[in-house]
Amino acid sequence: MIIGITGTNGSGKDTVAQLMVEKLGWMHLSLSNEVREVAQERGVSSTRSNLISLANDLRKEFGSGYFAKRVLGKVKNSFIATSIRNPEEVKVFHEFGQFKLISVDAPIKIRFGRIKNSETRAGAKVGEQWMTFEEFRANEAKEMKGGLYSQQLAKLIDTADIKLENNGTIEELEKKVAELLISLNLSNT
Repeated sequence: MIIGITGTNGSGKDTVAQLMVEKLGWMHLSLSNEVREVAQERGVSSTRSNLISLANDLRKEFGSGYFAKRVLGKVKNSFIATSIRNPEEVKVFHEFGQFKLISVDAPIKIRFGRIKNSETRAGAKVGEQWMTFEEFRANEAKEMKGGLYSQQLAKLIDTADIKLENNGTIEELEKKVAELLISLNLSNT
């Protein structure tokens, strides 16, 4: 089985994945990490705008499901995939086998606050990439309704099998994730 996680920036997608990893013992693979891997191979600086541009170019060159196919080439068992941003990635996962898509969201002001206070994998402040709330909102609007080879978060959120609201404490999120796993018959895995 594959559990896919999509959602808005700062919603807690990776936190949800980590909570599932702790409960299930499954591997967590990020499609964004696939983009970062290619960027590193090509010597492309890992700024958010560069990564988005590279991802769009790779989808044009290899098909919109490219990053899902890259991830599938790395695993044999059940796993959790995050950073799903294009409907074709969902199609690839569905073709592979049993798949459930979860969207994670929270009110935009909460998410903006999380991003302003969090750190990226590289250690730089994520919030430095968006100087204002208005810029954050504008960037999100672009990612919501992209074209065939770009990010289409709104479509993914609308078609998700499960919608998870992460607007509370980590303890509340842990409870929601535990309930979600029970609903998927995965609580004893």
